[in-house]
Amino acid sequence: MLNIAFGQSKYYVDNLSENVRRGIRQKLRRGEWPSKAPFGYQMDSRKKLIVDRKTGKYVKQIFEMYATGGYSYVDLQNFLFSHKIYSKHGDKIDIGTLKRVLVDPIYYGTMKMKGEFYQGVHQPIITKKLFDKVQAVIIKKSKNYLFHKTDFHFLGLATCGECGLSVTAEKHRKHYQRRNIDVDYYYYRCSKKKTPCHQSYLPSSIFENQLRQIIFNVSMSPFVAKKFLEWADDGVAKETNITSDQVNTLTSVIFDIDSKLNNLLDGYIDKTIDPLDYQRKKNELIQYKVTIEEKIKEINSNGSSWLEPFTDFTKSALLAHKIARAKNNCTDLLIGAKTVGSNYFLLDKTIYPKYQNDGFLALANGAGVACAISENQNIHELSQLLNEVRTFFEQNPE
Repeated sequence: MLNIAFGQSKYYVDNLSENVRRGIRQKLRRGEWPSKAPFGYQMDSRKKLIVDRKTGKYVKQIFEMYATGGYSYVDLQNFLFSHKIYSKHGDKIDIGTLKRVLVDPIYYGTMKMKGEFYQGVHQPIITKKLFDKVQAVIIKKSKNYLFHKTDFHFLGLATCGECGLSVTAEKHRKHYQRRNIDVDYYYYRCSKKKTPCHQSYLPSSIFENQLRQIIFNVSMSPFVAKKFLEWADDGVAKETNITSDQVNTLTSVIFDIDSKLNNLLDGYIDKTIDPLDYQRKKNELIQYKVTIEEKIKEINSNGSSWLEPFTDFTKSALLAHKIARAKNNCTDLLIGAKTVGSNYFLLDKTIYPKYQNDGFLALANGAGVACAISENQNIHELSQLLNEVRTFFEQNPE
């Protein structure tokens, strides 16, 4: 009788385990999250995932902060703590939790369970575009310069224009006997590790001033930025037909993706597709579908596919104006430099940038127009500059 009782218990437990797994799979297919709510979300009375009113808005902010590349996990931890977001024990949010948050696709509407993606029906907190920016920053930060963070703000930003090696930095201390004080001087130079290089030292103050000028050259004054955004809104109003065609094209792409997902599932059920290949291809299609759906939302809300990147570009140029004019803001200056350009190189004591896009290049070529123009000046040159920048984003909406 005891053996029979144990056998029945084992059968019940096995059945319960299988039913639980079946229930989890069904919830995932319906787009419902089957586990406890992640940070920034909570479960309502119907066990549906909803955005937490207290923490949800801060989740988006820490994604936006980290996407700039100028904030560490500790900075995010302190930011949440300053806004009274605590752990269950009343302490700061654990850094491990923040790391998991920044790589979790559930925040842009896609659920990941055991390596497989499922499209969720819950409200996303961020866009996939912002999520991808954060992942790029995480990869870049795998190599960092924490040991020199305080002294050398721009370490790792540029390479040598003569030999192509990285530009390093060093500190020299000089003692002045008359005043009996020690003064530190900071320099940037080529690392000169492999080949002979004839590039000389560049004082840190000059390096900073040149970088500030580069950012200023691609900046917009508040008046110019306001004018750009007004012209963009006027242009969108005239493009209703183009917008409709774009939505129809993207909608047909979604239908194709859904068809491919159904065919993929049929092949998996018929065992003609390897499970690993099925999971990999399904993940790719679901992420692509989420991207297309976000584009449709952007077009419906903004009016055109080029408007959002154009608006982001204008806001970046306005922020560059504020950064370039501020003082003692090396951290912000580094963030601004990475926003407007990349692949900086140092040659003959001069920094040369490669701008992120032709929009910044157009601003650089019209330096003085976008930065210095005021309401009382003739805006003919500004109109020409606007056409160049806008044409670039119309031809390259990505």
